[in-house]
Amino acid sequence: MNPILERRRTWLDANPEIFQSTVNDLEDLGYTPLFRTAQRKAFDIFGIEEDVSPPRHTSYRSRDRRIFDAEAFTWTESKAILLAAIGSLKEKGLFLEIGFAGDKSERTKLEDFQSAITNIIDNTKLDTEWEIIQATSRGFDGLLKDKKKNCMVATEIPEEHFSVSAVLEDKAVRDLATLVKRAGGILAADIKDATEKKQSQEALNSLTSLGLLSQEYVVICRNTSRQTNRVKTKEAIEEMEKLGVLCSCGRPISEERIEKLYAPTNFMSKMLNQSYWMTVRLVHSLMEQGISRDRILLNLHDGPEEIDAFADVDGKLLMFELKDSEFSMGHAYPFGGRIGLYQPYSAIVVSTDGVSPDVKDYFEKVEPDSEIIYIGNLKSLDADIGKTVSEVRAVAIGQMISYFTQTSFQIPPPPLLLAKKLDIDLRNISFRGVRRGWMGFESEWYM
Repeated sequence: MNPILERRRTWLDANPEIFQSTVNDLEDLGYTPLFRTAQRKAFDIFGIEEDVSPPRHTSYRSRDRRIFDAEAFTWTESKAILLAAIGSLKEKGLFLEIGFAGDKSERTKLEDFQSAITNIIDNTKLDTEWEIIQATSRGFDGLLKDKKKNCMVATEIPEEHFSVSAVLEDKAVRDLATLVKRAGGILAADIKDATEKKQSQEALNSLTSLGLLSQEYVVICRNTSRQTNRVKTKEAIEEMEKLGVLCSCGRPISEERIEKLYAPTNFMSKMLNQSYWMTVRLVHSLMEQGISRDRILLNLHDGPEEIDAFADVDGKLLMFELKDSEFSMGHAYPFGGRIGLYQPYSAIVVSTDGVSPDVKDYFEKVEPDSEIIYIGNLKSLDADIGKTVSEVRAVAIGQMISYFTQTSFQIPPPPLLLAKKLDIDLRNISFRGVRRGWMGFESEWYM
């Protein structure tokens, strides 16, 4: 399952009591209210009439936000849930919020749900549109706004770089590209000697078609084996022959060796420098999980520190370290320092050649506050990033649902339930109880 959390909000000119009638109308349309259904079953088990339940005195509060009532809905043969809540925001008034939590393949249900609610409450809406609510990481926003920190936002990556990074993920292609870049140019014959013939030809075709290698031609003196001329096309050599151009040894060019040469382009240098191709590949993987490019920061320079990437995933800060080699202890110590400095929710190591066992042992002993995730090869990158993002979203979904459970699942408090079973009248006795939710928020009930 690939869970997503999406929330929307509209403003109302009404009072909170409108929520109950809205829930009733949604139930008539086939949406099952989970909490109210559970409440009815509890009433039935204890033999209590719904109208004798204690008045609602619970709500979710934060510094500037209050939720008066909420409900979760589901439908037949679905693992997703739809959420609805009514509340107020300080200095802005009453709002109705809806949400979707579940697999992205069922996301269209949110559109249907929004349409259904819009038709029900249409005469009370102040806005014609629903605004999208997106949880954001304060740490990420701080990095983005700090002008002293030099960084790149993923929106700056040109689209063509993504297809190139996917090709460079192939080690054979990448090794050949690195070989040519280091040499500044290499003869076709030398490439075939250095690598397996079929593999090298496939790699050459890939690099050339993407504009990472350019083809040139050189004239090689048979006496000295040195390159005497280098031109862009074979036709240029033919023109030189017609003009009677001679080699430095005095022989006509037509009598010397003519060889094809592959040279690195500026584009290839950019993709290989500082393993930029890995950065692009990571961004693509995050985008596949629905992470917006404007919530991904790259190559952040903060004084002596350099961090490969940060991502904001539903309000959680993720930090990435990329290595086109084995991730060793030499990398672990500064990485641990960066974890302490930026305090990400998760710190993820992505390496093309595995992670040293000593690194894992070291962090097990150190026990940093952030979870460390190791991705030791690129073949599992998409799957591992998907798993990481899903786990982060599951936490975000759970945190959101937590205030629903505190405002919605209202069954009579234990004293009333037991008294009903024992036929005891508690009307002249006062009780007060406090329930703590998952996030530590308290709700109260009174009798």
